[in-house]
This record gives sequence, C-alpha cells and structure tokens, in this order.
Amino acid sequence: MSKKIYLILGVFIFSAVSVAMDVPVGNSDSGKMFFEMNADQAFYNRQTAEDLQLSFETLSRDMADNKVARLLTCDGGGIRGIVPAQFLAEIEKYTAKSTSSMFHLMSGTSTGGIIVGGLSAPERIGGTTPMYAATDLVDLYLEHAATIFDKRGGVIFNPIVRLFSSKYSHKGISRVLMDKFGDMRLSESINDLLLTSYNLSYPQYESGDFFFKTHMTENNSRFQKTPIDFHMRDVLCCTTAAPTFFPPFRLKTIDEKNGNVPPVERKMIDGGVYANDPTLCSLIEAVELYPRADSYFILSLGTGYSFNPCDPSGLLGWAPHITDVLMNSASINVRHAVKEMSGIYKKKVYYARLQLNLSVEHAEMDDISEGNLKYLIESANHAAGSVAAESTEADSGSIGAVLGGLMPILRKYNKVDRSQIAKAAN
Repeated sequence: MSKKIYLILGVFIFSAVSVAMDVPVGNSDSGKMFFEMNADQAFYNRQTAEDLQLSFETLSRDMADNKVARLLTCDGGGIRGIVPAQFLAEIEKYTAKSTSSMFHLMSGTSTGGIIVGGLSAPERIGGTTPMYAATDLVDLYLEHAATIFDKRGGVIFNPIVRLFSSKYSHKGISRVLMDKFGDMRLSESINDLLLTSYNLSYPQYESGDFFFKTHMTENNSRFQKTPIDFHMRDVLCCTTAAPTFFPPFRLKTIDEKNGNVPPVERKMIDGGVYANDPTLCSLIEAVELYPRADSYFILSLGTGYSFNPCDPSGLLGWAPHITDVLMNSASINVRHAVKEMSGIYKKKVYYARLQLNLSVEHAEMDDISEGNLKYLIESANHAAGSVAAESTEADSGSIGAVLGGLMPILRKYNKVDRSQIAKAAN
C-alpha cells in the first residue's frame, strides 16, 4: 500500500475507535480547530444553530484576513450525481462565479469525478475560463443517461448477462466522454485535481490505490518521479468503472498510446472501492500541495443517502444492501477522520457537508427512469432552493441553512492565488 493509504487507514481506525468510545477528537483545549457546517442527514448531527453561526463567522474572518486553501469534493453515486451538480449550479447562480474560480483543489470519485473534471475543463488550452458550468453537468446526466446506462442484452436478457459480465458496456460512457472532453489532457485542467481509481494489476506496482493528480504531469513534480499524462476521458472511464456495473478500463498513458514508451498493464476500476467519499484523501493531498495555507475549507457533496432497514443473511440477502451500507458507513467515518486531522495538522479545518436524504425507491445508482430523474432534480432543487426561506436558526442541520450561510461568503471573498499557499519554489 502507498504511504497515503496507510495514513488514511490509520486515521480511520483511530477515529472509529474514538467514535465508539465517544472520545472527543480534533479540538484541543488550546483552541477550536474544527468548524463544522453539517447538513448530512446520514449522520446524527449534534451541531446547534449557535455552532453553525460561529463556523460561518470564523470562516468569513479567515477568508478576509488569512490564506485559506479551498477544497471541493464530490462522492460517487452513479446517476445520483445530478444532486451535487444541482447544488453547485445553485452556488454558481448565487455567487455569479464559476466553481473552478472558487476552489483550489477539486476531488471526485466515480460520478463525482465527472463533475469536477467537467468543471475544471478549460474552454481553450491554457485558459482559465471553464468549458462547462454546473448546469451543463446536470444536462449531461439528463440527456445522456440512457447512453451511459445501456444494458447489455436489453431489459429481458440483462439479468442473465450479468451473471457472466458487467451490467453495462463501457462503450456508451466512453462515447459520451469522448464527445464532452475530446483529446483534453489531465495536465490541461484549470484546477488541481485528485480523482480516485484502483488498479487491479497492482502487484506490479507499489499499491492498488491510484490517484490521478494534475501534479503527476509536471516535469519537476515531487509527487511523481517520471511525469505522466492521460486523456481526461480515460481518467474518467477509470474512476467510473464501478464493479458489476462497468468492466475494468484498460488504461494507457498518452506516451504509451503514441508508442513513445512500452505499454504497461493497468486494469482500472472505480475508486469507490476504498474512497467513495474522497474528502479525507483530498485533505491529505491539500496539506502536501498547500503547506503555506493558514487553514483549509472543505465543501463535501454527497450524492444522496437512503436509510433502508434490513436484516440480511447469506449472499442473496446481502447483495441488494452491501453497496449502500459500505458507502454510508465510510462517509460517516470520513467526517470523524477529517476532524482528527485538524488536530494533527494544528490548522483550522472548515468542513461543510451536504448530503440529501432520498426515499428508498429512488436510491438506485442506475435508475434512469423519467420519474427518478425528475425526483432527483426536484429534491435537490427543493433543498438548495429553500435557502431564501430559511435562516441558520431555523434548522441547523438543513441544506438550506448551510448553503444560506456559505454562499454569501463565497460570493464576497475570492480565493487567494495558488502561489501564496503552495510550496515555495526552490
């Protein structure tokens, strides 16, 4: 395993034990280091309206006076990526700013990778104007869902085909990504990016976890001995190759495609197998990238959560529930791990988490029916659009309350230049 994964696992174990023993983590007696703005209904929320208001006020002062590194993270969740895309559309509308202009590092897993990759795609090479707005990403899901989720064997024979193959072919999603990203390279992204994947051919490498990072493309990168670059469309095929849904993607670097270096076997799958919520990975990366930052602000976007009481046993009993159980439990523990990291780094961490509660019948990651798409859009709109009608005192755990406090701050303060927080040049 890589050092980063060992660190992640170590923090996870420590935080999990702390939660089980109800031990406070992250905030020492010397001062508050962790400020939470939590609208995650999957987590039992102890934050009060006073706590929430304190977080907003402290963040606002920090944005005005100090160097704050800004992180955006988006979970995996298939077609439910409509939800975070809609939240970002609301933020862009209110602030009159592009998402790429508000954040330094953007991280995503699976469908979250498509979102952050799309929002960081430049209109022209070397430019800082993004090709896509958040509303364009919402449209991508609505217009191309049937192409992406095109069942092998059709509706009738797909259940039989799934016994021996993935539910969907990679051809549909590859076609959509080629259309949207063309020959764009990872190195051409406007923002620093971190996208998660897992290499099934990992015995040949240091570890199976595979982080696509813009810094792996740099000639003088301290993160990569030999600079390598990938087509963005291939990166996104890797991070979205969810087991049983899509086949593993055989990845080649651009140099390998051009015949400049011998090809290496890489069979890549969805990074959700270890980091469906990439927030902790993102914070660790940000500490390496931006050591001169005074504090870190994280906006973490989920793709929806559904509580479905179950009492499974055996393979068939667990099959319908295991994915949601793993995704939800891991995301809850990420919050505790991030809180612990604020104490380790001795720098303030502002953690804003938006997670929508979905009804059980609308929780499937590949339900592209007209009724479900309409439900996801309306649910996200209702939660995000309720900002004007809510105040932080009304419901300290609501998405409207958190967005209502955050958006004026994001509109008022521009992010600091990356050069002010990155490692000083030698």
